[in-house]
Amino acid sequence: PTALPAWAERRVTPTRRALVIGIDGYAFPPVLATPKIDIQLLSTALESYDFNVEAIHDPNYTQLLDAIDAFRDTISPGDFVVVHFSGHGVETAGQHYLVPLNARPARPEQVGLTYVGVQHLMRTLQEREPGLVLILLDACRTDPFAGAPPPEEEVLDVAQASTTDVPPPDSSSQARGRRTERPNRPPAQPKGVVIAFASGPGERSWSLRTTDKPSDGSLFTRAFVKWIQPERSLGWILQDVATEVEDLSGARQLPWITEVGGHSEVMFRPSSGFMAQEAESWRRAVHLYQTSGSASWLRRFVGHYPLSEHSAAARDEIARNSALLASAFASQASMADWLGGALAT
Repeated sequence: PTALPAWAERRVTPTRRALVIGIDGYAFPPVLATPKIDIQLLSTALESYDFNVEAIHDPNYTQLLDAIDAFRDTISPGDFVVVHFSGHGVETAGQHYLVPLNARPARPEQVGLTYVGVQHLMRTLQEREPGLVLILLDACRTDPFAGAPPPEEEVLDVAQASTTDVPPPDSSSQARGRRTERPNRPPAQPKGVVIAFASGPGERSWSLRTTDKPSDGSLFTRAFVKWIQPERSLGWILQDVATEVEDLSGARQLPWITEVGGHSEVMFRPSSGFMAQEAESWRRAVHLYQTSGSASWLRRFVGHYPLSEHSAAARDEIARNSALLASAFASQASMADWLGGALAT
């Protein structure tokens, strides 16, 4: 094979970082049974895949924002970032929010000062240009302040799921119960971010079934811990998690997962075959870039392999190429201005 240029020989292994949040001791929404266990389960699983895990339990509003900011400051460009939240969630006006420990019911104009928006979380993390952000939201997408349910309502009786507590189909725009069918696709997310919701819009996320123990963890978190396996792509892992939760809940809980697209070329522990394919793709992308002069080949590589050890070199070369093009355009514009002035005289 043709030798790579010096810049393409540089290899940087992305650092793996995780922020794992669990809130269960709420004063106003109902107390939850599993978030502290979920922290332990997921932290252990991620640490086994070389993640640096920062865990936080029962943060209030200020502490949650501070934890997100502090975590952001640890991220370097190209890192693999995972954020997991287990607790109450709120969905209002099409936006999703995490409910901190000390939250009270909020009027519409106070939502952003009471809950922590998922959009804020995404924007904050993307400031550091990570290679990939995976956000796992193990929370309901209803309003926990709409009426405090009895404690047993976070526990699902699967045996009765087919005969009780299943709302009839409702096609009105005001319906807020469980969906009666899956939408074709979730809303688009910012580039480089994959979000896995434990449930669909307006739906409940169950902690346990009647046959479970709190130490089992919530349905969604235990499914993710089960299916995060070596040599499996992120796309397959998330599909298996969704199927597992649907089976555990008797189809009462249907996870809502953003399309993984090119990010299916991500593995928590890549196989030798995957690594060989990635290396060959890198050689091809560099060759096509050199022969065509178009950095789009490098962008395609980063899109498919955001966590590759070659992605740092690709991003640096893309930036260098963009700077050269900007300089060339500026020079052409300056020459055009000069010629225009000379002709005018």
